[in-house]
Amino acid sequence: MSSDASPPQSAQPKKALSLLDSTSLVVGIVIGVGVFTSSGPIAASLNSGFQVVCFWILGGIISLAGALCYAELASCYPKEGGDFVYLNRALGPVASFLFAWAHLSIIRPATIAAISFACSKYFIAFLEQGFGVTSNTTLEIIIASSAVIFVTTINSLGIREGKWTQNILTFLKIFGILLVIACACWVSTTSNTQEKVQSENTPSMALAIILILFTFGGWNEMAYVAQEVKNPERNIVRSLFLGTLVITLIYVLLNLGFLNALGHDGLAQSGETPATQVLEKFSTQAQWSNWPAIGISALICISALGALNGFFMTGARITYALGSRYKGLKFLGHWHPKLGTPVRALCLQGALGIGLVIYLKSFQNSVVYAATTLWGFFLLTGISVFILRQKDRDRPRPFKVPLYPLTPILFCLTSLVMIYSAIDYKPWGSLISLGIILAGLPLMLILRIPFRNKVSSD
Repeated sequence: MSSDASPPQSAQPKKALSLLDSTSLVVGIVIGVGVFTSSGPIAASLNSGFQVVCFWILGGIISLAGALCYAELASCYPKEGGDFVYLNRALGPVASFLFAWAHLSIIRPATIAAISFACSKYFIAFLEQGFGVTSNTTLEIIIASSAVIFVTTINSLGIREGKWTQNILTFLKIFGILLVIACACWVSTTSNTQEKVQSENTPSMALAIILILFTFGGWNEMAYVAQEVKNPERNIVRSLFLGTLVITLIYVLLNLGFLNALGHDGLAQSGETPATQVLEKFSTQAQWSNWPAIGISALICISALGALNGFFMTGARITYALGSRYKGLKFLGHWHPKLGTPVRALCLQGALGIGLVIYLKSFQNSVVYAATTLWGFFLLTGISVFILRQKDRDRPRPFKVPLYPLTPILFCLTSLVMIYSAIDYKPWGSLISLGIILAGLPLMLILRIPFRNKVSSD
């Protein structure tokens, strides 16, 4: 049995994503809620505003190193599934199947749950400030689940619907962030004094970089829709590179705005609401009413929904790749001939996401659930760059990682640091995740999936 069976020719993915669509996908996925909720704790973990700016730039450099690794792999192997394809070629079907299994059971549904909870939280805040609605856990779960159902439906209807939803939400969130930056600059230039507040947090550079890299998470998602990108040899590289640069620029500018308006100590004490505090200052000086609190809640809700839509668009392609390669899971490898989407994979992904929304019940629990597994497979993909350079040395590479081997080494070392940090923070959670991953091995036996490739996976 071949592990590389292809879906019927009449139901294959179509090239529908332009450079703009691809870049919008990268930016829309990464810029979710992390930069709003993490900027305060990051500042509290560092000693000065200068360090804050330098660490955000460092986060961009590390993310760019990872993006460049993925750019080489995705342009060389432009197929649906991303890491699934690279790991299968470099390390064999066990690694690729466990990656897909981990994404299906741990990484993707946990990420969906985390983002949908963030979307729910800020939508409820919008309702509270605008209409007096009272928040409770049941309402948060209902709204989070509704967000999952909404994006599942949008992405099932077709790639055009999914990509245009993504483009609109991405442009809205960037426009909103630019407004926040403008307000922060206005406050800083019209306010002559700033309160001096001493941070009670113990500085920790390790914590700062962990939070920053979590905020940059998602830049690799472009690889999962590689087969649907027009002119993939050029546009995959461009979208990953341009997307990461745009994200880094936005993050640095936003934190410069926070520092200008609040100062380092004020930002360190702002907790998870620095943007709200900036807009409250702006509102006071501009003599506006309750607009800041309502506006920032709506902005972050839109930002989270855009990230959720992007994760849905890309994540279902991993499940589709799994089903299209193995006969035992072929029901997941169905590409709807009329809608042009992997409807079954999308529905399963949505159902698992809702399941974790109900089970985990919070944003933080959802993030912790997936951390060790996510960075573990990042490490394996980074190693695959070295393996495939040797294994497929004669294969044309439209793009090669600059400064090889230093760039992939940086990415691999960063992955190791993140794995250690996640295990150290929640050792039992990491053990549970490891147990779920290893459960994929007997599943391979049940599904009669070969432990070695019998044919080339080119």
